[in-house]
Amino acid sequence: MAGGTDGNINADPLFVDGPAPSPFSFVGGNYNLQPGSPALDAGNTDLDTSQVDFANNPRVFGAAIDMGAYESQQAPLPVKLISFSGLLQNSTANLQWQTGVEENFSRFELQKSSNGSTFITAATILPKGSNSHYHYALPQVNARAYYRLKILDNNGKEEYSDVLPLTQGVNDKLYAYPNPASDFINVQAPVAGILYIFDAGGRIIKQQHCSQGTNRVRITSLSAGVYSLQIAGEKIRFVKNR
Repeated sequence: MAGGTDGNINADPLFVDGPAPSPFSFVGGNYNLQPGSPALDAGNTDLDTSQVDFANNPRVFGAAIDMGAYESQQAPLPVKLISFSGLLQNSTANLQWQTGVEENFSRFELQKSSNGSTFITAATILPKGSNSHYHYALPQVNARAYYRLKILDNNGKEEYSDVLPLTQGVNDKLYAYPNPASDFINVQAPVAGILYIFDAGGRIIKQQHCSQGTNRVRITSLSAGVYSLQIAGEKIRFVKNR
């Protein structure tokens, strides 16, 4: 847990719908935890011996108690995705991924997008079994496209991999996706440095250090509107929804 001390964490807990920052930021919102939250299974049962959470659900569901008022009731998917990567060559996207344990697993759906937000299923891949390597090739004539895996089990439960962008001839350029965005943007930085976000009036309203490559930047605190982001002197615009 980044920066955590005395049983607390400084990382984003990934609430389903945390309230907007305000003097009363604890009012309103949905404090259930999203999949991938650093607060999942991170609590201490010695400090909380209650049998149910605030929603009257079982207090321990998983390997350990969750941090916070609500215990996630989502069982993990029966597939452990170890890696998902790709390479664009001769207008062909060569995608590959590796799994760990596969149990009660139905299929992968390989999805593709031209803008990073609207995806369509391009292929369905059946399971091979635990500790398998997968490969699939798709044509890509656009300069940039985005890929992800939809993972489904035999009970209809689903989850998604991280989004993988593949570009041809623009790897040295700054860009961000999805655009427009609501909760976060992925910033592809050509170099490491300080990322600045400016509002329409040119005021710096957010900054953070970014590494070279893809960086996830949360924008939930921003009002809807048009913004600019800049790193190493290069600037682009993006739109924040709602």
